[in-house]
Amino acid sequence: MRDRAIRIGTEDARVELTYLGGGEWRVTADWASALRADFTTALDDPEVGDFTARVLAGLRAPHARVFDGRLTGGRNNPLHLTIERHGPSRLLLLAVLTPNGDDGTCLLRLESGPVDAAELEAAFAGLHRPVTGG
Repeated sequence: MRDRAIRIGTEDARVELTYLGGGEWRVTADWASALRADFTTALDDPEVGDFTARVLAGLRAPHARVFDGRLTGGRNNPLHLTIERHGPSRLLLLAVLTPNGDDGTCLLRLESGPVDAAELEAAFAGLHRPVTGG
C-alpha cells in the first residue's frame, strides 16, 4: 500500500497522506521533528483521485497560484492545500490540517518550501495512478 502515499514539502516541514486500508488514511504534518500532527480520516478513492487531479491540473498551468483547495468537499475535510510559484521551477506550500473536519479553531498551518515543481508533480502523479486505476 506504499503506492497509496504522498510526502510533500521539505525535510524540515512536510505533510504526508498515507492509505491505511479500509477507507482510512493517515494525515501527518511534521515540522523539524519538533511539532507533529498525526490523525486518521475516512476518504474514498474518488475523493483522493479528484484532489490529485485538481492539483496536477494546477501544476501544469502557468498561473502564479498553482492550487488552492480542499482535499474533499465533505465536512470531514482534513487538509486545505495552497501551492504558489516561487521562481520558474520552485513552489511554496501552505498546508492547513483540520483533524476535526471543517474546524476553524483546531488546526495546524504548515508552510514549506521552496520545493522542486517537477518533483511535486511526480509525487502527485504517483498517488493519482493507484487511486484512479490509471
